[in-house]
Amino acid sequence: MEDALPFLLVVAVIGLGIAYFVNRSESQGELSTKDLPPVLQRAFASFSEEDKLTYWSQYKKKKRSMAAMVILAVLFPVQLFLLNKVGLGIIFWITGGGFGVWYVVEWFLTPKRVREYNEEVGLQIARDLKFFAPDNSDG
Repeated sequence: MEDALPFLLVVAVIGLGIAYFVNRSESQGELSTKDLPPVLQRAFASFSEEDKLTYWSQYKKKKRSMAAMVILAVLFPVQLFLLNKVGLGIIFWITGGGFGVWYVVEWFLTPKRVREYNEEVGLQIARDLKFFAPDNSDG
């Protein structure tokens, strides 16, 4: 157990460092339009103030914190389940984090996964509130 302590401390410091750099642009309180998917950034200007407040309150409840997900990826990797990647999470755990390699790679993949998850959540909320219908045309 004593031999594992330095390793765990190094992993914790690396995780906190990654979380700091990933999270430094994440706002603490209010969300800005830069937090939205590009298609919603354009449409957001036409929302009424009431629609904006409704959207933000739902988005804040459902979005995932980048820092929290990265810290989880490093300290206790359950972030795949929280990001609705259950099948991937099960494979991750069965293989022991890809025999340790996937575990480390996941530290760096998690920020992209969180952005994709939050984008999908944002779009789904806008669809549910009928703020816009996504354009399915190719051109």
